[in-house]
Amino acid sequence: MDPSLEAVRGTAFVLNPNSGVLTLNMQPTASMHGMFQFQVLATDTEEATDTANVKIYLISSMNRVFFIFVNTLEQIEKNKDFIAQTFSIGFNMTCNVDQVVPATDSSGVALDDLTEVRAHFIRDNTPVTTDVIEELRSDTALLRTVQTTLNTELLVLRDLVTGDSPTLTPAAGRNAVYVLAALCALLTLICLVLLITFFVKSRALKRRLEALSMTKYGSQDSGLNRAGLAAPGTNKHATEGSNPIWNEAIKAPDFDAISGDSDDSDLIGIENLPQFRDDYFPPENSSIRDVDVVNDNNKMQFMLLFSRQGKLRLQKWYVAHPDKLKKKITRELITTVLARKPKMCSFLEWKDVKVVYKRYASLYFCCAMEQEDNELLTLELIHRYVELLDKYFGSVCELDIIFNFEKAYFILDELVLGGELQETSKKNVLKAIAAQDLLQEDETVDAALRDVGLL
Repeated sequence: MDPSLEAVRGTAFVLNPNSGVLTLNMQPTASMHGMFQFQVLATDTEEATDTANVKIYLISSMNRVFFIFVNTLEQIEKNKDFIAQTFSIGFNMTCNVDQVVPATDSSGVALDDLTEVRAHFIRDNTPVTTDVIEELRSDTALLRTVQTTLNTELLVLRDLVTGDSPTLTPAAGRNAVYVLAALCALLTLICLVLLITFFVKSRALKRRLEALSMTKYGSQDSGLNRAGLAAPGTNKHATEGSNPIWNEAIKAPDFDAISGDSDDSDLIGIENLPQFRDDYFPPENSSIRDVDVVNDNNKMQFMLLFSRQGKLRLQKWYVAHPDKLKKKITRELITTVLARKPKMCSFLEWKDVKVVYKRYASLYFCCAMEQEDNELLTLELIHRYVELLDKYFGSVCELDIIFNFEKAYFILDELVLGGELQETSKKNVLKAIAAQDLLQEDETVDAALRDVGLL
C-alpha cells in the first residue's frame, strides 16, 4: 500500500454484511496515490463460503483517458468489454472502462452519434498517468492497428483525449471541409496562374528562338546556318554573317550604274519626257492641289539606339562627321545617358547640342538636335518610331532589331528624311515597308532561280 494511504487503511471502506455493498468512508485528496487491496469473505445461509480479492485504485484527472467514438451510446454499451480488451492488448496494459456517456458540445447539449468512453489504464498495479498515454497517442502505427481491430465490430474511433473531458463543436467537421475546399480553390487558382505564365513565357521564348534561328525579309542563308549554327540574317549586299553597317571594308556597288547598264530599268530615258523640259507647263485642265507647306526647322543631327549594357544597336547620322569623331561622340553620349537616374529629365544639354532620350524596355532611343529645336517634338518622333517598330514586328524586342537591323533602318528612313520628319502617318510608313518586303521577296526568288539555272 502507498504510504499516503496508511492513515485511512482501516477506515477507508465500510462493507454492509447483509447486502455486500462496499461504501467509501473517506474523502480522497490529491496527495493520495496507489490502491487498496483486501480480501472479502462471503457466507450464505447454508454456511457455504467463498473469498474474493478486491483491488481499488485511486484515479484522478492525471489518469483519466477519454475516447470519442462515432457510434451510438447503445453500440458502445454493447461492445464495452471488447473496447477495453482491444486497448489493453494494443497499449500492453490493463484498460478499465469507467463510464460511457453521450458526447456533448460546449453548452452541454448531447451530440448525435458521438459517444464518450471514460477509462483508465493500470500497469504493474499502478495507475498510468496521461503522459504515458500521450506518448502512445503519437504512435500512428499503433493507433492504426487499434482502429483496424475496432472496425471489425463497426466501431469508429474519432479521437483520444487525456486530462479533462473534451468539449466538441458540432460544426467542427463542417468547418474542416470548408477550410479544405478553400485550400483546394487557392491551389487551383495558383495552378491556373502558373499555367498562364508558362504559356506566355513559352510563346515569348519561341518567338526569340525563331528570331535567332530563322532568316526573314529576304535575307540570305549563310553557311553557318546550314551547319546548324544561328547567325544573324543579312541583306544581299553584305557578306555572309556580317553586318554591313559595321563592316567598313565592304562598299556597296554603284546601283545607278548597274541599273543603267542593265538596259531594263524603267527610269532609262525618263529625262527625255516633256515633263522634264525647262519650258514645260501643266495643262490648264490639270488638277493641281494647293498644299500648305509647313516649314519646320526641327532637324535631328543623329539618332542612337543602345542597350542598358552600352551595346550600340542602331545609329543614323544626318550630319557629316569623321568616323573617329562619330565613335567618340557615341561612346561619350552612351556613358552620359546610362549614368543618369531613371527619374531624371529626358532632356539634357550636351556640348553644343541638345539631347533627347527615352528608355523602352532594355533599349535607349537617343536623339541629338540644335539648341533652339523643340524637345517635345523630338520626343514624340521617338515615340512614333517605337510605335512603328512595335506594329511591324509585333511586340518588338531587342532581338528583332539585332537580327533584322535593315528593317529598323528602312522604317526610320520612311519616317525621317535628312533629319526632319517626312511622314506622320503610321499607315503610310507600314505600307511602304510592306512594298519593300514584297520587292525583296521577289528578288530572293529570282536569285534562287538564277542559282539553279532556271532564269
